[in-house]
Amino acid sequence: MSQAEIGLITQGTIFSCAHASRYLSRAVHGLAITARCDMAQKKYGLLNYVPVVKLEDWLRIDGLEILIADESRDLKGRVESALRDSGLATSLTVAIPLRKIASIHFSPEGGDRKSRERAEKFSGLIDLIEQFEASIAAGSDEALGWFKRYRTKKVAELIRKLSRHDVTGFYFLERLAELDPPSGYVCLLREVTTIPQAIAEELANGLTKAAWKERYERGGTGCLKFDADDFGMPISQIASPTIEHLMQCFSNLFGRIGLPDPLEDEISLIITASTQLEEAH
Repeated sequence: MSQAEIGLITQGTIFSCAHASRYLSRAVHGLAITARCDMAQKKYGLLNYVPVVKLEDWLRIDGLEILIADESRDLKGRVESALRDSGLATSLTVAIPLRKIASIHFSPEGGDRKSRERAEKFSGLIDLIEQFEASIAAGSDEALGWFKRYRTKKVAELIRKLSRHDVTGFYFLERLAELDPPSGYVCLLREVTTIPQAIAEELANGLTKAAWKERYERGGTGCLKFDADDFGMPISQIASPTIEHLMQCFSNLFGRIGLPDPLEDEISLIITASTQLEEAH
């Protein structure tokens, strides 16, 4: 990564005052992805870019959704396991609240020691679920705080997966400038945004919030945002091979081809034929 050249935006240039639809009022940068040759020869009518957000902001929005989905699956699995261990149908949860199930089938009074332990464990699980759901209802800050307090390993593992580029639709950068300390940024590969060429060329030389409002805000709505910064300009340049790897991830995201699963009956026939011993002559 190197310092950007003022007056030039090309593929891999990171600039300020970008826009991301779910990150309003937060600082968002843009990463230009339009082909270098098109930009060098000015053969582009629109500059394409993907938003880049701070890791801490990503964890409160996209990352939080991933964490919530994962935790919800885990809690559901624990509830179903507890029901099966007690000889109950997992479908009970469809129509009956967990507290009601607990009062009927997991009474802490009476029964043997194992039954009482099972009831206590199920009650604790319900407490955890209610606490988890309450944190979600209280907003993203409270929900992320819940994960940091009770699921630190899950947060850490998500960041590690992100850093290995194993979270589909996102690309991790340690920093946005060479001399900055590593704090983490995330490219939102699914949210491609465009800037008209005239705005992009002015942005390359520095675009003030006042100039944006005067000349472009109405016609360029949605391509830039000056909520968190008053001056849009190139910040840095992602070097090779990182930019090529990022573009490869971007291409793979939109170039995936879905195929149906192989037919099990046909595969079974092939396996049977391939594993039979040949008869001796």
